Amino acid sequence: MALAAVAMLCACVGASASSPTDSLLRQLDVRIKAKPHYVAQKRHRIDSLSHLLSAEYDNTARFSRMAELFHEYKSFSIDTAVMLSRQCRTMAIHTGSDSLLWEAQIMEAEALQSLGRYDESLRVLDALPASARNIFRLSLLNLYATIYYSLYQNTYPRSDAEAFGELPPTDPEYHINMAERYRVLGNTQGAGEEVRILRSQFSPQQVEPGMVAYIAAQVALMQGNHEEAKQLLAQSAIYDMESSTRKYEALPILAKMLYEDGDYERAYSYIYTSMRDIELSNARNRMQKITESLPLIADAHREAVAKKNRLKNTLIVVVSVLMFLLLIALLAVRSRHKSLKRERQALAGNNLQLTRLKEELAQANSRLADQAKVKEEYIGYLFNLCSEYIDTHERERNLLARKIKAGKILEVEQALRSSQNVDNLKNFFHRFDQIFLDLFPDFIDKMNSLLTDDYRLTPRESELLSPELRICALVRLGINDSTRIANFLHYSTQTVYNYRARIRSHARFPKDEFLQRVQSLD
Repeated sequence: MALAAVAMLCACVGASASSPTDSLLRQLDVRIKAKPHYVAQKRHRIDSLSHLLSAEYDNTARFSRMAELFHEYKSFSIDTAVMLSRQCRTMAIHTGSDSLLWEAQIMEAEALQSLGRYDESLRVLDALPASARNIFRLSLLNLYATIYYSLYQNTYPRSDAEAFGELPPTDPEYHINMAERYRVLGNTQGAGEEVRILRSQFSPQQVEPGMVAYIAAQVALMQGNHEEAKQLLAQSAIYDMESSTRKYEALPILAKMLYEDGDYERAYSYIYTSMRDIELSNARNRMQKITESLPLIADAHREAVAKKNRLKNTLIVVVSVLMFLLLIALLAVRSRHKSLKRERQALAGNNLQLTRLKEELAQANSRLADQAKVKEEYIGYLFNLCSEYIDTHERERNLLARKIKAGKILEVEQALRSSQNVDNLKNFFHRFDQIFLDLFPDFIDKMNSLLTDDYRLTPRESELLSPELRICALVRLGINDSTRIANFLHYSTQTVYNYRARIRSHARFPKDEFLQRVQSLD
């Protein structure tokens, strides 16, 4: 039972939806949490307009500012919008302008309609003279259509609902009204076509994207596509949140659909947000739709909370059991600790033995250091040998130069033909080879390990090192320049280059790594 409870919690916590609908719902959740920020932006715009209004002294200019304030308030606080429309009427009377007076009356009728006072709104509109109907024909047509549709939705029909005709097709409100009309008549194809026209022929500045998304959602519901409808309703609600619109319809419908899907937490959050916004905006005509769904959603939410509490209680029991098991584990660890203490004592004895081994290793290192000193002495001896050879060679060169100056050409020729020079050079190479192999006794084998099996460097019987091995020996000692090697061995630079190229061509490794590997031989 405990394991089942843990699995249930992991399923609840770890579930991460990635569908477009869930993505939009998460975006909507973020917008709802950010509502205070959007409301602050809205109030900032209202305060800015109020400040501009207080700076106006001309009645016509003040009317224009108050009209702007009215449009900010009509979807934010309808009572305030009604008050502003009546102030606009008073201001229009002071200006003596009939057109401003009629505009103020239309604003008042729109605000009354939002309050659900349809009869009063129609009385204000019906009182307008014929000249006003000609000037504000499009606004009046749209407002009449909105009032009659609201009357239809609230089962309060009037016999003159078709008295004022229709809007022209060039107005987006015409297609909005036609879409609603087709939807009421059950004409899914016609409603969908109107939505397509609204999306393709009108920009977001001409028609609110939230309104279009809401109508498209209604069409999707008619077609039975509930997933698409939820996405569209979420898009419409996001637009309403970002624009601080409190008079909306998408969020309550979305809440009801989520309730039917079993997402009680979101449904409760959305319906509660809708109810609060309706109360703040005083859009009383929308309260009835909220109150129909609120009890069901609230009950489901309470049941979901109770279920979570039961799960939490189960988890408390599980955690308690786990803590008890942890206590047992701690006791086992304590027993193990005592055992480890005994093992540490045994290890202490082993450490003494390791200390003795360490001392022996230090002695071995000391012997290796002595050997390194011997190698250094050999290297010094080698370079002394080189120096002596160079000095001998220099003396001979100077002697020959003096004989040449003195004209003793025959003696020079005899000296050059003498085998002593050759013997001196051979003795020098022999001593060099002997000293080097004393320092690096395994040099030939290790050098051949760097080469392919079909190519081996092997000295002749009378030699310790072959010319190729001698060149590699100089490289091992750090002499890498071909010219210096040629001078040392009395070869031409081209000969040294050819030897080195031949050796590299048989290397087991890339040519750029071969030199480094020769220098690292020990």
